[in-house]
Amino acid sequence: MGRRRTGAGFRAAAPAADGEADHRIRGCPSGCVLAAAGRQYRFDSGGLAAVRPAIGAGGFGFRRGRCRRRLSHRRPGGGREADAGGRDPATDSGGRARPGRTRRVLRSACDRRQMSVIRLGAVEYLNARPLVHGLEARSDLFSIQYDVPARVASLLHSGRIDLALIPSIEYLRGTHYRVVPDIAVASDGPVASVALFTTRPPTAVRSIAVDASSRTAAALLRILCAQSFDIEPQLHAMPPDLPTMLKRCDAALLIGDVALFTEHETVVDLDKIDLGEEWMALANLPFIWAFWAGRPDVVTPAHIDALREARAAGLAALDEIASAHGPKDEEQAEIARAYLQENVQFAMNEEGRAGLKRFYAEAVDLDLVPETHAVRYFES
Repeated sequence: MGRRRTGAGFRAAAPAADGEADHRIRGCPSGCVLAAAGRQYRFDSGGLAAVRPAIGAGGFGFRRGRCRRRLSHRRPGGGREADAGGRDPATDSGGRARPGRTRRVLRSACDRRQMSVIRLGAVEYLNARPLVHGLEARSDLFSIQYDVPARVASLLHSGRIDLALIPSIEYLRGTHYRVVPDIAVASDGPVASVALFTTRPPTAVRSIAVDASSRTAAALLRILCAQSFDIEPQLHAMPPDLPTMLKRCDAALLIGDVALFTEHETVVDLDKIDLGEEWMALANLPFIWAFWAGRPDVVTPAHIDALREARAAGLAALDEIASAHGPKDEEQAEIARAYLQENVQFAMNEEGRAGLKRFYAEAVDLDLVPETHAVRYFES
């Protein structure tokens, strides 16, 4: 009586009836016979050979048939063609590689993303330098393009870059972005680099020339005009040239390095109204000016880690960054040094997120953006 293996061991198999071939697996000194669907196969030291039943004078006998190895058809590029059923000839019906055949392993989509170089949009201003410190050396991960905030945001919206340091208001003008967590350009009081310059009291201003490269600052200005100054001035986008702006309008909004290094004290009766300070007086919360945002289908943990490493390196090199920004002007370098150490921060904490939420709500109330939605972050 033969024995049949089961999951737990062996059990007895019923004997074959007279005149029937025993189509079960049985052990024998010379090999084994496996029968299925009327055809038997003998496993022996010579490999797999087809054994066809033959009727002879002595009854039921066997003769060895040829065993032909089916060669897979190859495309000119070296890959195999699928058979008529759409199956890979290098695999069996369960998707496992056939013995003696190699199976081409394709790089997964995740692996390809890990190795990708993404297009990064960065801002030219001093306050962005600590966030990109050393990234020029990471050509394995980033192809960097520098521009003003408005232009960087436009490049991201149009799909011409993948990740960008965008003005915070621009997040609401996208639909599918993710934000790199914990990294931002923020202020908790006077920011020094976003300011309204005027020779009039704010309540008497009727027209304002706005730096054409601004986005978040222009939105914040409208909020402050409505909530703090109680005015509805006409806004005119212009290049950031203060004398020309003040010739046309009652006040001028400047951002970035131009606002930071403008010597307003040399102009009679010209006041500098710091928008970061005005926001703190209104909301009692930090203000988030910009952050990294981009497309979730291309940005990987490796890119996010590199951005965090750049910020850490930048924070450790603030003196170096300030000196490089004013290499021939020690007074300017000192202003830059104080600015980076005292006026701006480079993280987004819980209070900063609350300030961002408040800013978005105020912008929606004034119809500056169509609607607000929750900020979604890259997984870290």
